[in-house]
Amino acid sequence: MSLSKGIAIDESKSFRFRVDITNIFNHPFASGTLGSSGTRAVFPTAPIMNLNGATPLGQYNYKVGGRTLQTMLRFVF
Repeated sequence: MSLSKGIAIDESKSFRFRVDITNIFNHPFASGTLGSSGTRAVFPTAPIMNLNGATPLGQYNYKVGGRTLQTMLRFVF
């Protein structure tokens, strides 16, 4: 999502304000683990498929990702 606003100072000068929002609803992405140390991976992996494990079948261990905001202020002359 992106929002912007232009503010005119005079005929040839103005400010431009802009906000870019990525993942606005803050939905995390499923992720697994990398290696035996439990280091978090930033890429999607397959869910747990161990029938004899303590965790439910098909459950993801971790979730990554979040909302990101970026702002910009531009002076146009």
